[in-house]
Amino acid sequence: MAEALTVLDAGANADASDADYARARRLLWADAHDLGQARRRHGLGEGDAPLIRQALAASVLVVDELGTERPDTASGTDPVRDVLWARFAAGRPTVCTSPCDRAALVARYGGGGERRLFEPGRAVVVDLGEAAK
Repeated sequence: MAEALTVLDAGANADASDADYARARRLLWADAHDLGQARRRHGLGEGDAPLIRQALAASVLVVDELGTERPDTASGTDPVRDVLWARFAAGRPTVCTSPCDRAALVARYGGGGERRLFEPGRAVVVDLGEAAK
């Protein structure tokens, strides 16, 4: 994961191989609000929204502003939760940033969510809410 982030941040790096660039292209940065609204904005009967498919397939997913998204009340689903849980089950690394403290994330996603979000090696939450206190 660190290699992909380094290559992505380095831009034109003369030492990077084609494989390094291919690995970096599989990193996806998605805003939690956009991910949360993706199904609502996508037509029924057309399968999952492109952003959801990309988030599920990315080798590394970065979800920005976790906990600020609204569940899709029209369909009764929570696309962000669905993506995070599917990535956890598949063993795909996910990095999240959040303005919420840990207690707020537990309230939002429950005890199972806490385990999925904070289990070492599975997901990393940059917990900005606690750092800001």
